[in-house]
Amino acid sequence: MSSGGIIYAYAALGAQAVLPIVLGSFASVKTPRSIRKAIKDSHSLTQKTPNGEVKGVIPHPDDIYYALNGEQDPEEDDEIDDEKVGLQDSLWFPLIASCALFGFFLLFKFLDPLWINRIISTYFAGASIFAVQLAGSDFINSLIRRTTGKPAARMHIRLEKGFRELFHMTYTKADVFVLPVALALPPMYIYFGKPWYITNMLSFSFAYSAIKAMKLDGFLTGAVLLSGLFLYDIFWVFGTPVMENVAKSLDAPIKVLAPRDISDWSAGFTMLGLGDIVLPGVFISLALRYDYANHVQRRLQADPKSTPTKRDRYVKPYFIAVLVAYVLGLVTTVVVMHRFKAAQPALLYLSPACIGAISITAWTRNEFPATLRWKDEDPSHEQKTVEAESKPSEEEANVDKVLTWAAIARAATCAYLYVGHPKLFSPTPPFDTSASILLEKSAIIGPESPLQNFLRWDALYYVDIAMAGYRYEQELAFLPGWPLCMRMAGRAVQYIRNIKGRGPPDLDVFDVLVGGIVLANVLSVAAAVAFYKLTSRISNKTFALYASGLYILTTSPATASSPYTEPLFAFLTCTGFWLILPSRINKASGAELIISKVLGLICLVGATATRSLGIFNALPVIWQGFVHPIYQGDRRVSLVFKRGIMTGMAGIVTALPFLAFQYVAYVSYCSEKQTRPWCGNTIPSVYSFVQDHYWNVGFLRYWTLGQLPNFAIASPVLISSVYSIYALAFKAGRKSGVTNDTIGYLLIHIASTWILLFSSHSQIALRTMGGNPFFWWGLAQQVWRFDKDDVKITRPGKVWLAWAVIWSLISLVLWAGFYPPA
Repeated sequence: MSSGGIIYAYAALGAQAVLPIVLGSFASVKTPRSIRKAIKDSHSLTQKTPNGEVKGVIPHPDDIYYALNGEQDPEEDDEIDDEKVGLQDSLWFPLIASCALFGFFLLFKFLDPLWINRIISTYFAGASIFAVQLAGSDFINSLIRRTTGKPAARMHIRLEKGFRELFHMTYTKADVFVLPVALALPPMYIYFGKPWYITNMLSFSFAYSAIKAMKLDGFLTGAVLLSGLFLYDIFWVFGTPVMENVAKSLDAPIKVLAPRDISDWSAGFTMLGLGDIVLPGVFISLALRYDYANHVQRRLQADPKSTPTKRDRYVKPYFIAVLVAYVLGLVTTVVVMHRFKAAQPALLYLSPACIGAISITAWTRNEFPATLRWKDEDPSHEQKTVEAESKPSEEEANVDKVLTWAAIARAATCAYLYVGHPKLFSPTPPFDTSASILLEKSAIIGPESPLQNFLRWDALYYVDIAMAGYRYEQELAFLPGWPLCMRMAGRAVQYIRNIKGRGPPDLDVFDVLVGGIVLANVLSVAAAVAFYKLTSRISNKTFALYASGLYILTTSPATASSPYTEPLFAFLTCTGFWLILPSRINKASGAELIISKVLGLICLVGATATRSLGIFNALPVIWQGFVHPIYQGDRRVSLVFKRGIMTGMAGIVTALPFLAFQYVAYVSYCSEKQTRPWCGNTIPSVYSFVQDHYWNVGFLRYWTLGQLPNFAIASPVLISSVYSIYALAFKAGRKSGVTNDTIGYLLIHIASTWILLFSSHSQIALRTMGGNPFFWWGLAQQVWRFDKDDVKITRPGKVWLAWAVIWSLISLVLWAGFYPPA
C-alpha cells in the first residue's frame, strides 16, 4: 500500500470527524429568547434618522419570519436547550463510562459475542432512525434556506376535542423527504453486512445529533470532563486489556471508517471511535457558543435595542483555536501510532489539545478569568447577584460536605494503617503471618512493609486471585469482579512504575496491592457521595446529609480502605439504584430515561459480579417496575404483562454474573474425567458447596457458645438492623420524608438481616452494611430526631455514636494485628 493511500485514508477520516463537529456546533447555537421576543414584539425593526439613514441592524429574514408568524424555528428547540451537562455530571461521567465499559467486557467474556453484537447493532440501528431524521432534516432545511432565501415552511397536524388540543405535531417537507431514508438505512446496514459507507452515514448522524443536543454549562465543566476522560483512557488502555478487548469485540455503528486503499477495500480500514468525535465536539461547540455570547454582549453594549441573532457574522477566535487544536491532536495520534506501531487512545492527545487551546487563547486575549467563570446561559434569564452566584446550592454544598468528610475518614484510616500502627506496635508481629508469606513473593517490597497492614483476611484471597487467577476450589466463594478490578488497577501501577524504571517489568504483588488500596479508597469516597444522592432522591436533603454522616462513620473503617469488595459493591449498588429510582427520572426525556435505566442496570450487574448479595438488588427493580404499579391500582392487563416481561428480564440480567460464574465453575470442575461432590446436586452450585464445606456456613451453624463473642461484637449492628425494619417499614415517611419507594430496599434488608442472623458468620454484618442503604436510613431514624426546623440527637443516638467512634479505633488495631472480627 502506497504512502499516498494511507495519507488519503487518514485525511478522509479526519474530514469525517471535523464535519459533524462543525455542523453540530453551529446547530447548537441558539438565538437568546429575549432577542427572539424583541423581534416578535416589534414590527418596525429599523429606525430612520432625519437624514434617511437606517439606524440599527436588520435581523436575518428567517428570524423575522418565525417571530412574526408566531412559530418556533425548527433549530430553536427549547426542550434541548434546557438541559446542560454540569460539573457534577462531568465528574460522574468517567465513572459511569467505566462501569459501562466493564459491563460490556463481562458480557463479551461470559456470553456469545455474536449475539451480544446482534442485540447492540439492532439497538443502535433502531436509534439511528431518529439521528438520521434529525441530521437529514436540518441539512435540507438549511439548503432550502440558502437557495430560496426563505425558511422552510412548517405544516401542522392537530387533533382537537372541543377547545382542548389533544395532539399537535409540526413538520416540514424535509421531514417527509428524509423519513423514508431514515427508515431504510438501518435495515440496509444489517442486511448488507454493515458496509463501511452506511456505518459512516449512521455514525455521522449520531455525532451530529449528540453534539447539537449535548451542551456543557461552562469551560470548567468541559475541562473536568476531558481531564477525567484523559485518565479514563490511560487506565483502561494502558493499565488493562478491557478497552482493547471491548473495541475488538464490539461491532456497532459507533465509529467512522476510511478504506486504506479506495480501490481495494480488502486492504483494511482506518478507524476513529465516535467518542473521540462527540466528546471533544461538545467542548468545541461550547467554544462557538462562547464566541456568539461575546458577540451578543458587544452588540448589546453598543446598542441595547439591537437584535444580534445566531445568523450574524461574528469573529470566532475560541472556536477556530480549539478546532485547529483538535485537528493537530488527531495528527499527533496518527504520528504516535505509526511511531510505536500500536493503536493509541485518541483522547490521550485530544483532551490536552482542546483544553490547552482554550486556555492559551483566553490568556493571550487577557480573558482567562472571565472565560473560566462563564456559564452557557440565556442572557434573558434573570441575572443573579454576585453573592447569589458565589453561593452554592444546598445540594452542591451537601455533596461537598459528604465528599470532604469521606475523604478525611479514608485518609485518617490509611494514615493509621501505614504509619500509626507500625509506630505504636512495632516490633509486635501480627497474629497471623499469611500476609508476610504472600509479600515474600514481591520483588519490590518485603514482608515487613507497612503495606501488609492493609492485607488481612479476605484481602489475601483477592490479591492471590488477581495475581494468579482461581487455583483452589475454596476461592470460588469470591466472585471475579473485584479481583479483576484489582488486577487492572495493578496494571496501571505497573505501567507507571515501568515508566520510572523501578522494579521488575512484570506484574508484581506490590502493583496489585497498591492498585487495590488506591481504588478501594476512591470508591469508598464515591460510594458515600452516591449514597447521599440516592437518599436525597427518596427523602429530603437534611435527612440525606445526616444519614450520610452515619454512613461515613462506618462500622468497619479498615475494610473501607483496604482491597476488599465492600467499597466497589457499595458504590455500584448506590449508583445503580440512584440511576433507576423513579424520582430520579420522572422529569427526564425519553432518551435520558432509557439511558439512566440502562446505566443503572449495568451498575447493578457489576455489583452482582462483585458480591453474591448483589442478586438481591433485583428486588427493588421488580418492586418498582412491576409490583408497585399494581399496588397503586394500575392493573391494565397489557401493561401488567409488559411490565412483567421487562422487570423479569431486568431481574435475570441483575443475577446473570452470579449464574454465569456458577456455570463456568460447573464446566471447569464437572466432567467425565473429573468430578466434585457438588456436581451431582439438584442445583449444582459451587458457591453453596464452598460456603458449606470450607466456610461452615449454614442455618444456625454459627449459633454456638464459642461464637458468643462474635455475636456480642456485632450486636449493635444486628439490633439496629432488626429495629430498622420497624423504623422504616411502619413509620415510613412521617418525618424523614422517606416514601413507600423504599419497600424494595426493605426486602433486601430483610433478606440480608436473616442471612446474617441465622446462616452466615454474624460478625461480617460490621462490614457488609455499606451496600445496604436501607440499614443507614433506619439507623438515621434511630439516631436523629427530625423536627420541622431542627435536627436533634436522640438518647439511643448518643449511645450509637459513642460506640461507633470507640469501635472504629479498636477495630483498626484488631485489623492491623490480624485479629478477629474478619
